[in-house]
Amino acid sequence: PLEGQSFTSWEDFISYEVNRRELERLTGTVTDPGIDAVFVCLLDELHATVVQAVAPLGLHILCEKPLATRLSDLLCIYGTLLKSLEMLQTEAIFAVGLVLRHSLPQVMLRKLVREDRAVGDVISVEHTEAVGWKHFEH
Repeated sequence: PLEGQSFTSWEDFISYEVNRRELERLTGTVTDPGIDAVFVCLLDELHATVVQAVAPLGLHILCEKPLATRLSDLLCIYGTLLKSLEMLQTEAIFAVGLVLRHSLPQVMLRKLVREDRAVGDVISVEHTEAVGWKHFEH
């Protein structure tokens, strides 16, 4: 990978991106267009720390569920996102995604669509799961 395409940690990415943006601001030249969005997919207890570190960059964020493991972390995330959106005057999207990639129905659906090609060429997919009171995750 080229510089800016691979990092050993999320902290290294944040540092790189902050420095890249500062260099761009100082020189007025764009050498690396950067990225538009991040997916926060790591240990649950790190979600709050990473989302709060990424929010000031004004990127679109998709964080896997659970968003936070403590109410205090959830409130900090909310405050950081509001502050970042107001300061940056951006319309960045923040979303929380439920991880279902290993559940049996999703595995079978993927097999039918990707491997068996049961429905032909797929142009677009919108998958909605009905969430009810009996769902453990919720």
